[in-house]
Amino acid sequence: MKFIIKRTLPVFLSLFAVIFLFSGCGDKSENEVLKGKWVPVSAVIDGETVQYSELELKDGYFEFNFKGNGSCTATLAGIEYKGSYVFSGTSVDATLNGNSEKLSYEATRQTLTYSYDNTTSFTFIKDQN
Repeated sequence: MKFIIKRTLPVFLSLFAVIFLFSGCGDKSENEVLKGKWVPVSAVIDGETVQYSELELKDGYFEFNFKGNGSCTATLAGIEYKGSYVFSGTSVDATLNGNSEKLSYEATRQTLTYSYDNTTSFTFIKDQN
């Protein structure tokens, strides 16, 4: 009996250690990249790029706020939406008040791009405040 315990105890301890190390890894780490408030820095309107500040829109007129649990809020043209999102590493699929929206994510520049309509898109960066 002692022999069996001596041989199986290290196996169970190793298995427990592996399970402990890998528990909690997953959805949390993936969403950490997005977690926080995202504000617009530029826009492309009819093919012309302009700085968002040049548009003279109120603060908060366009913004996204992502939580680590997959929920989010968005303000689009001054209207607030609540919903959820799935981050794939290159894009964000959001459902806002029942409507599907897709944002592109650029990892090297850490930007999100949102197409507002057929002629306008906005580029967002994470707010550092």
